[in-house]
Amino acid sequence: MFSPKIFYLIDDSLSDIEVPSLSFEAFQRFPTDPGKNTAVVVYHTPVATDNSGDDVTAVCTPALGSVLPMGPTDVVCEATDGSGNKATCVFQVIIEGKYHFSLLCSTETEVAIELFQYNKLCNFRLHNIA
Repeated sequence: MFSPKIFYLIDDSLSDIEVPSLSFEAFQRFPTDPGKNTAVVVYHTPVATDNSGDDVTAVCTPALGSVLPMGPTDVVCEATDGSGNKATCVFQVIIEGKYHFSLLCSTETEVAIELFQYNKLCNFRLHNIA
């Protein structure tokens, strides 16, 4: 009597298809450097983890230590695991500063200034000092 033998092939090379996980702060605010309208920024880099347990690092653009202008800048970060799975996140770094300006008016004037990084409209009245 013939008794068939059953063989099971186990594939140890099953691919990891799960992308890494990135946790990050959506908005990060920094003051301008003294006397400048820019800042050298050292933002909080996203923390990358992966289901494989391997170390995964986020690489961001613009890079840490970049000089950023006043206002919002999008930072794009990417983490890639050992299987080539990629995760991407985007957050904003906002450089806040003070505007210094002077106006010379010949008559009483009402002025409106929109500060884009604060999303506020400031109205004030200038008086002639002549």
